[in-house]
Amino acid sequence: MRFHLAIVRACGNDLLEQMSQFVYSALLVSFQATSRLPGRARASLPDHRSILEAIREGDAGRAGQAMRSLVRSAAGEIETLPDPESR
Repeated sequence: MRFHLAIVRACGNDLLEQMSQFVYSALLVSFQATSRLPGRARASLPDHRSILEAIREGDAGRAGQAMRSLVRSAAGEIETLPDPESR
């Protein structure tokens, strides 16, 4: 969570910073959902590392692409989870 919020703050985007509470809430829901999947946290580390490396190298395009890939992956995993309403 701190990793993602540090990125939001580092962007220097006032609008995004103002929306950081919403972003935090969305990340928390995603994390809580995907953390139920065995090995998911460890499996996501290479994706997070790619984002960090791209940011460190100043490659915004690659960082954005890596972040979109991570979000798509998490969304796909969330879609495969059983619906809690169906229990």
